Amino acid sequence: MSERNIELMRQMAEFETSHDRDRLFALYTDDVIFRDVALDVLATGKDEVRRLLDSVYAAMEGYSMTLTSAYADENGGGAEWIMTGKHTGDFMDFPATGVSWKLRAASIMRFSNGLVSHRSDYWSVTSFTKQVGLA
Repeated sequence: MSERNIELMRQMAEFETSHDRDRLFALYTDDVIFRDVALDVLATGKDEVRRLLDSVYAAMEGYSMTLTSAYADENGGGAEWIMTGKHTGDFMDFPATGVSWKLRAASIMRFSNGLVSHRSDYWSVTSFTKQVGLA
């Protein structure tokens, strides 16, 4: 087990919740590959990932992530999260509803030189659309 990489995942949740982009993106390699499997979105490199995250922050007031469990070795790991927010702006194909939501999510990551090089996020679109009144 790699305590250092588990700490990296804890910091990721902290910085995503505080919207501290500079500290968050310091945890990623320059050529990071980020997949949001639920939305079928692939972002390559920090600039594309930043644009994706900015769209989340713009549409989801109070967006936060809480790490609930994590496992990591030197090469990779997995984490479970609770994500929350209020759907106040249009996001992808989802028009704003003004409704708060809370979802369970999971991420699988690969690490390179102490940084995240790949991240794939999994969460339920069905649960989200039901909670915000779009299903």
